[in-house]
Amino acid sequence: MFRYLFVLLSLFMAACTTPYARQGDALNGNIFIGTHYGYDDKPLGDDRYWVSYRGNLQTDTPHIRIYERLRLRAAQVTMASGHKYFVIEKQTETLEPNATAPKDLLLEATIRVMDSPEGVAKNMRVFEAEPTLHTGEGSYLFH
Repeated sequence: MFRYLFVLLSLFMAACTTPYARQGDALNGNIFIGTHYGYDDKPLGDDRYWVSYRGNLQTDTPHIRIYERLRLRAAQVTMASGHKYFVIEKQTETLEPNATAPKDLLLEATIRVMDSPEGVAKNMRVFEAEPTLHTGEGSYLFH
């Protein structure tokens, strides 16, 4: 009995998280979630990209998941551009009120993609894109 209750509770909790998809995509017929939450990105030139992820602080627990999804999108952009590494040059966090939830967290970052971690300032984290794609946690190199 408890096993079935645990499975049902797990499925319910999984359904409550923000889906990982591009903002504006309709997911499972839920237009509101598809247009409001998720990731976005655009090229800025000179191997730099703007990436963002908007999550719901009520359903995305632990909140670190929102940060992991921003790094996951940065890794995907890096790999799609033919590079292996990225650094987050600038990151902003904005808490936004929402009519259906207590608050949304919008993360925006400027990333620089590269083939080698050489020449990056010592105080910056260099993320390797390939492991980040598999874990979502953002493997990074200290140098």
